[in-house]
Amino acid sequence: MFKIDSLSYSSPFRRYHPVEKAIAALLLFIIVLKSENYYLLFSLMILMLVLLIFPMKIKGKFLLNILIIPFFFILIGIAAVVIEVAFRSFDASFILKVSSLYIGITSASINKGLLLFLRSYSAIIIFYTFILSTPMCDVEYLLKKLKIPSLMRELIMLTYRYIFITINIASNIFLSQKSRQGYINLKNSFFSLGELISSLFVKSLVFNKQSYNALLSRGYNGELNTIDLDFTTKISHWIIILTIAAPLIYVTFWMGL
Repeated sequence: MFKIDSLSYSSPFRRYHPVEKAIAALLLFIIVLKSENYYLLFSLMILMLVLLIFPMKIKGKFLLNILIIPFFFILIGIAAVVIEVAFRSFDASFILKVSSLYIGITSASINKGLLLFLRSYSAIIIFYTFILSTPMCDVEYLLKKLKIPSLMRELIMLTYRYIFITINIASNIFLSQKSRQGYINLKNSFFSLGELISSLFVKSLVFNKQSYNALLSRGYNGELNTIDLDFTTKISHWIIILTIAAPLIYVTFWMGL
């Protein structure tokens, strides 16, 4: 997550208006969720990967690491769709009888699973493209422009920051335990993991109190006031967005592909 935050600040699209990037991502999300065309979804997935690798200069190894995480969760969801269970035999490409149950895979379930995979993975890649080009402060600016209540914006910002802080504290505790042979065997590993969780909880509470005192010392009155960044929209950006999105929307909604 530290790497994601760092890359979002160094992205070549960093200075693009957040509204432009959000609308582009939203349009692509809608197309992905509506389309049932495998070729369109696959092409869109490849297009976003090319955008991540070349203009945004995201290294292949890092990209693979962040894409492999949701891959297994998607597989679990697809397995529930592809595998059908019934008490009677049914027409299937592959079927297995276990006691009184029939477990099988049909061509319809395979098509449904493939569509679900392409939709899910395309949506994830679009989401990564957005967050790897838009720092959290820009997201806060976007939420402010959308008239999201300040309390909700502050909760989002603080939660996001506390994730990084928690990971950092947990990493330091783990490194300290590991240097003292805390994970040398299974018994010590379980004990050290329990100590890590309890210490992390206590340190998080302490840091929470220190953070609140720091806010009060800087004039906190119930609202986090930030300086609005200076963004300008460009007609050329909107033309590019519409040039890409309009044909896809036409193909998806009017041609039904």
